[in-house]
Amino acid sequence: MPKLLGQMDQAITGHAYPPTVWSAGEVVVDSVQLSAANLQAGRYAVWMGLYSPLTQIRVAVEAGVGVVSEGRARLLEFQLGP
Repeated sequence: MPKLLGQMDQAITGHAYPPTVWSAGEVVVDSVQLSAANLQAGRYAVWMGLYSPLTQIRVAVEAGVGVVSEGRARLLEFQLGP
C-alpha cells in the first residue's frame, strides 16, 4: 500500500482565474510541482480533490476516471528505490 505523506492545499491558478468565473464545460489548466528529493524508498501515490471554498465541502469526483476514493482521484502511483 502506498505511503501517506500528508496533503497540500493550493488555490487553482493561485486565485488568478477563480472557479466563479469559469464557463460550464471549460477546461482550466494548472500545474503543481512536487519533489521526491526527501522521500525514503517506498511506494507513493498522488491524489487530487477539489472542494468549495465557500462550504469547505469536497466536490464529487465522477467514477470512470480511474481510482476514486473519498472524493479524490488518484493521479499516479510510483515506486522510489528498490
